Amino acid sequence: MAATNDAALRAETQGPLVNSLALIFVAFSTISVTLRQYTRKFMLDAIGPDDITIACAQMLAIGVSVITVLGKSSLFSYEAMLLTVCRGILGTR
Repeated sequence: MAATNDAALRAETQGPLVNSLALIFVAFSTISVTLRQYTRKFMLDAIGPDDITIACAQMLAIGVSVITVLGKSSLFSYEAMLLTVCRGILGTR
């Protein structure tokens, strides 16, 4: 009896949950950063280095979410993508 329960637990996947959370969190954070940038640029006219840093961090967060979603799909391998990115950065084939 325990063996079938263990097999059932191993067969379950949390992929859809991870994808949903990744997309929800990146959407909320993108909205938040966009509103902050809009307020600082057009209402206060006070863009600073912290705003540029936040924008760069948001772009990286979007990239991580894309990698997470693609890594959970059966058509894309996280390891292959990571290897491709590292080769691109290092300039090797």
